[in-house]
Amino acid sequence: MSFSLKDKIFNELRRRRTRSLVDKNTLWPSQASVISTNGEVIGKCLRASFYEKTGETPTNIVDDAIVAMGYMGTKIEDGIIELCKNQGIWEANNIKWQAHGISGEVDIIIRVLNTDIYPHVEDMYIVECKSCSGYYVNKELFGYYEGSGSNRTYVKGKPKDKHLLQSVLYAHVAKDKGFKGTIIFYVSRDESKMTEFLVSVDDDGRIFINGELDQRFKVQDIISRYQVLQSTIDLNELPNRDYKPLYSDQEVEELYGLKKISKTAYENHKNKKTSYCDSECNYCEFKLKCLSEDSTMQSVQIDNSSLFTNAATAQIPDYFRFGSL
Repeated sequence: MSFSLKDKIFNELRRRRTRSLVDKNTLWPSQASVISTNGEVIGKCLRASFYEKTGETPTNIVDDAIVAMGYMGTKIEDGIIELCKNQGIWEANNIKWQAHGISGEVDIIIRVLNTDIYPHVEDMYIVECKSCSGYYVNKELFGYYEGSGSNRTYVKGKPKDKHLLQSVLYAHVAKDKGFKGTIIFYVSRDESKMTEFLVSVDDDGRIFINGELDQRFKVQDIISRYQVLQSTIDLNELPNRDYKPLYSDQEVEELYGLKKISKTAYENHKNKKTSYCDSECNYCEFKLKCLSEDSTMQSVQIDNSSLFTNAATAQIPDYFRFGSL
């Protein structure tokens, strides 16, 4: 053949992926992050978000496989929408919203009859569709057994933190409109399994996953980090790195000893095949740019007094205001 179909397909996927993030006054749910009660940073690196919002040219090309995975994820979402329609629970999809300077889009909204109470009522939920693959990811999401014999215990599955942060924002914005929460719905691409997690928030900003309290952070903490990000953009001050793009041999040995990295990652680093780094850095489009920067910055002072405004007074679409399209 005088052409490559694969090349043409990937050219189109790359074209579709391109979108402008250079709107300094609008942030995205994918840029959510938080500092947990133990001091650990969870979610998107502030520096990576800063580069996105200030129009920095990416220095690391995203692997074609990652681009293809994103496309396949949208096709899975389309399939879930069709199945919800067939079940008569679909209400809407791809609904845009804006609150706290954050602009997002809800995948699906469903309306389900609650038969646990009488008279029966219809409850509204946001649904976020996510696809996944790989042994370790599936273990984390679907749960697994560890130990042996009488010491064998089951470790429950849990949503990925970056998906949890986004879903918390959706649940927070829609709570005062009668929504019960956000369902994170996972589909395993390689094992064809499905699982789900209901994320809800209360009036104090506490976060619940399937009814169990997550004590690591509150809604206010997520919104506060967005304020910090916006402040660095407004002041044009480069934020510190939230993750490590390079680890020393000694650090890798310690992490492996604590079972915090896989045997494959450890051996690849030890045999000089690939240098170990945090996964957020591994797939970052600005990794080389980040490595060339000084990791220090002037501390940014912000006013926290108005970070947690009630969702009822935030700027949200008419759908969330009136409960119908």
